[in-house]
Amino acid sequence: MTTPAISKRSKPKQERAHLTYERLLDVAGALLDEVGIGRISTNMICARAELTPPALYRYFDGKYAVLEALGRRLMARQNIVLEHWVARQFEHGVDALRDGIEELQRETAAVTQSEPGAV
Repeated sequence: MTTPAISKRSKPKQERAHLTYERLLDVAGALLDEVGIGRISTNMICARAELTPPALYRYFDGKYAVLEALGRRLMARQNIVLEHWVARQFEHGVDALRDGIEELQRETAAVTQSEPGAV
């Protein structure tokens, strides 16, 4: 069985559309925690977000596109943590980078735990 192709739709540009997009991701993440990847559905996401299916399909081709967007959002937030950590440590040399790895792991774990559906 193959996974359906992931949507290449562009992210929303207007503030209201961006808020709707983020709301869908937040709801999907919460549902992912509650029911798991096998049971989550686009209809379930829409019902919990109090949006119609056309609102979801404006941004995503389906369930797997929503899940991909959740993963990408998490990775973007983790990358911000990494970039800030490197900037703080870089001027102190390689030893500071090596010695600060545990700090980076704690910060990355905190971001991961704060993201709906990430754990």
